[in-house]
Amino acid sequence: MDDKEILQKALEFHGHRCWASVAGVRVGLAALNKLRVRRSGGTELFGIVETGEEHGGMCFGDGVQYTTGCTFGKGNIQKQPYGKLAFTLIEKETNRAVRVVFTSALQKQIATSAFMQKRAAGIPPMKFLWRNKWNWLIWSGMHRRSKS
Repeated sequence: MDDKEILQKALEFHGHRCWASVAGVRVGLAALNKLRVRRSGGTELFGIVETGEEHGGMCFGDGVQYTTGCTFGKGNIQKQPYGKLAFTLIEKETNRAVRVVFTSALQKQIATSAFMQKRAAGIPPMKFLWRNKWNWLIWSGMHRRSKS
């Protein structure tokens, strides 16, 4: 499955398009790539999501869960309420781990984006045109880096 198909399926899993679930996909893919492992079908991987309790944190977690295969249902992921956009992925057999974090500068950029301004005004994400969504900007940035 290519990255774009993973994104589409993750958004279907999540139920709506939003920047936070796309950010979770991006972080999950980065962690898998860095450890050179594949999505978990079992419990060979373990994840720790560091988010807040707000809606965006839950969306971020869904993106990470779909992408990595670490799910609350299998018990191979846990959530720490640290209020960050961070994820740690651990390969249990080798005890190798990687932590991927959205920087505060990027979080500020997200918070001031047109997407977030529309959301703050009460406009639901399904009313946005896909090409105008912040999540495409996030996805495009990842896509460019993954090809270099």
